[in-house]
Amino acid sequence: NSSAVRAEALNNMTDIIVSLAVIIGLKISIKPADRNHPYGHFTFENISSLLVSFVIMFGGIQGVIQNAPRLFQEDDVVPNAITIIVSLISGRVMLIVFAV
Repeated sequence: NSSAVRAEALNNMTDIIVSLAVIIGLKISIKPADRNHPYGHFTFENISSLLVSFVIMFGGIQGVIQNAPRLFQEDDVVPNAITIIVSLISGRVMLIVFAV
């Protein structure tokens, strides 16, 4: 029930979607010109960038919608062991990702 853990999970999920969109957009955009696309496929890079911006915006809005009401509650949330373990594993994975 930790807002921070849920927000980080949403952030990681959007990171995966964004990375896939960028990879696919770049692979399509480097294709050479053909009969149907005489100027090339460069606009796919812009389309993938637009998709990325919408995914990031959606993630931010969802984070606010889910967590804003909790700002005004006085309940203290104590994380359980599973939350701590998942957070530590996630942090370790992110350190490995950033190191590569």
